[in-house]
Amino acid sequence: MKNRKKTIDKIKKQFIQAVPTIVFFLFLFYTILIFFGVQYMTIVSFITIIFKIQYNKSFTIKKMLSITVQLLVLSMLAFFATLHPALSVLLNCIVPFILVFVQASQFNQKGYMANMMAFVLLQLRPVGWSGIWPLTIVLCYSILVLAVALIIVAFTHRHKDSYVLIKKANTQLYDLTQLILHHQDPAHQIQAMILTQQALYKEAYQSRGLTYVITKSGKLHYMFALLMQRTIYFFESRYEQDMLEKENDYSLFATFSAYTKHLSNILNDKKTYQKEGEILLQEASSKEDNDICAFIQNFMRLFMIILDIREEGKDNQPMREWRMPQHLHPLEQLKAKFHLDRFEFRFACRLSCVMVIGFLFSNLTQWNHSYWLPLNAIVLLQPMYEESNYRLKTRFIGTVAGSIGVYILLSIFPGINAHFIIATIMVTCMYTATPGSWMQAMFSTCFALTMTTMALQQEIAIELRITYVVLAIILVLIVNRFLFPTSMTTQFRYNLQRMFHMQHAYLMILRSALEKQIDYGVICDALTSYHMVYAQLHQHVSKLDGEEKAFYQDILLIFWRMAAEMEQLLFLVNQQRIGVDNQRELWNYIKVNHYVLQHIQMMMNLGEVNLIDVKDIVYKRKIEGEPSLSLAMEQYAKHISRLYYRTFTYYKDKNKRITTE
Repeated sequence: MKNRKKTIDKIKKQFIQAVPTIVFFLFLFYTILIFFGVQYMTIVSFITIIFKIQYNKSFTIKKMLSITVQLLVLSMLAFFATLHPALSVLLNCIVPFILVFVQASQFNQKGYMANMMAFVLLQLRPVGWSGIWPLTIVLCYSILVLAVALIIVAFTHRHKDSYVLIKKANTQLYDLTQLILHHQDPAHQIQAMILTQQALYKEAYQSRGLTYVITKSGKLHYMFALLMQRTIYFFESRYEQDMLEKENDYSLFATFSAYTKHLSNILNDKKTYQKEGEILLQEASSKEDNDICAFIQNFMRLFMIILDIREEGKDNQPMREWRMPQHLHPLEQLKAKFHLDRFEFRFACRLSCVMVIGFLFSNLTQWNHSYWLPLNAIVLLQPMYEESNYRLKTRFIGTVAGSIGVYILLSIFPGINAHFIIATIMVTCMYTATPGSWMQAMFSTCFALTMTTMALQQEIAIELRITYVVLAIILVLIVNRFLFPTSMTTQFRYNLQRMFHMQHAYLMILRSALEKQIDYGVICDALTSYHMVYAQLHQHVSKLDGEEKAFYQDILLIFWRMAAEMEQLLFLVNQQRIGVDNQRELWNYIKVNHYVLQHIQMMMNLGEVNLIDVKDIVYKRKIEGEPSLSLAMEQYAKHISRLYYRTFTYYKDKNKRITTE
């Protein structure tokens, strides 16, 4: 009964979430059917996909114009692809590459899907030169309905809170300080805060544009992520209970805890919090210099910066002073994506191959409903091998189940009216079901066959549907097996390699900061990208088991701490000038850390490594006269040592087991 209740609650929740999408689909479906005819029904599917993606996001005229231009261009390209098999091959080879390269990324692997579906579906029913204008009119009508629907959603949700994550972070921060005050174990709370911190970094990363790293809203999320990161790191790595034994320190921390209770009020009441914050900062600065006072000072200084950011303009306003690093400019990114180890290049090759073969088969055979082959293949082909393999199974099961269901339903309820009632029910169930599941495939099949059987004999439609699904499965299996396969395991190793690359990049940024002040956009990009990769690694490690899982969990925890210390190092070096002698010592420190990281990479067999020369280098973990910098240097060096030791012992034991076996 308990499991049944959970299932019912889950279905209710999914249905409520799907209601806007269902209403939009049905409205567009029936208005196009009534005003323009059944031959334009394919437009409904991809317009609904765009609505589903966009309706939870903020609406802007600029974004709507961009969507309109993209769809009109894709409609023209799809039209030309239907004119001749040679054009079909050419455009179905080029367009997928463009869409994947421009709209997909490692952190948004399916960003291409909406426009890709538009390009595919617009090719399914060739209209010829005489039908181009009617098609364009229907497409423009659909875009108009999309715009009106998004405006209505934006208007009804105009009071929607865009700072939910920040408020959640504030609540968790206050709860943590209360646990500390009452001498309770904060481990569970810290784990929850780490997840929120990752979500804050993700929100910040997603606000980036072509020429700027972040918007105002993204900047606020980023700065709160830094607050969380510094807080978590302090209480996990440096805090000891005896730090609050003195009455003055306990009283100060209690005042700090009370201040954090309503931090999210800065979104509405900056002046009060700024005044109280300045008093708290002054109080912490006036007391004797210890770890608790230092933590509160660092926290409050960063929070004072956040208070100023709150007044900088509109939430979606780009922070152009945080410029995009040179290597992330659009042209540079495009060049980088042509490497064989990049997800975008490998997947674009597979996608183009499936598109070309699918439409070539459809164009040359001219078999009845042969366009079902490329349509099913595009749904089955997923960026990762494991996900694609899962879709192959669920699609086949769902297609067979849906075919049987349609046969039974239409036998019991014949007639045109029954067809439309069944189609409406199936659409409702389709958008309620979990995407990619066999149930969604079943409802999708039921809807497609219900519409098809109005013009085609029921048994023939079912046979064709199953046949083309099987052919699509075979095509995708072959392409996934032999053309640049990309699995979650290979992506995991690529991400591990990127983690090391990013640590090397951090050290080089630190080296540059010795000579000149670094644009904070570079640091922001490095830190947000680092945590995006970290989140993907963490997601994969959670699916492992045994000793391998324990090893990678330890590795990731060390990486997280290294990132926290490096952020401190970059901040300290970027804010203060260091003497020539100290610069030399810090440069030696950086070179040795490069060297140790390279050795760890070699042990883990993560790409080719050219070891740097560290002969005759005097390695120091501290710099005279720089206590804060020395503390961060020492902690970072300890983390690298732990990383080396953990990796060495793991692979030593692993090799022993292999030798014994």
